[in-house]
Amino acid sequence: MIHFQTNRPRADRCPRCGRLRLFGLAEGWPYKVDPVPITLRAELAARIQGRQTWWLSAGRLVWRSPERIEGGHNQPRPAVLASHDCDVSIVPADVDAAHVSTVVRVLAQGSDGSEITESEVDTFMLLARQLGARVLTYSPDEPPF
Repeated sequence: MIHFQTNRPRADRCPRCGRLRLFGLAEGWPYKVDPVPITLRAELAARIQGRQTWWLSAGRLVWRSPERIEGGHNQPRPAVLASHDCDVSIVPADVDAAHVSTVVRVLAQGSDGSEITESEVDTFMLLARQLGARVLTYSPDEPPF
């Protein structure tokens, strides 16, 4: 183990279930997580199932230890991801929609944060397909109806 090494998450497909996942090192510990931000209820369910949870900080993942979970109650909830488990399906009700774009930017790796790039759009569409969702495009020049 390389102590305290943390790297940017990289994406691959799980060889068992074929779903997209992120992997890397966080403070020297290897992780494999689903690239879907989850709600507080979904995080509780994941922890009860024995799955670890991680939060995104500056494009890197940080393990949510009990102390870190407890200490963050007076701050806005970060994008939280759960460890990958092939036998656990991602339910749309468990997705924290406020942080989907944050995860898409991490998946696309390379955005400077200004405009949504073509790579980010492709990644967002891939994530939407993984969730079984339909994406509607919207332009301020055209009404959405």
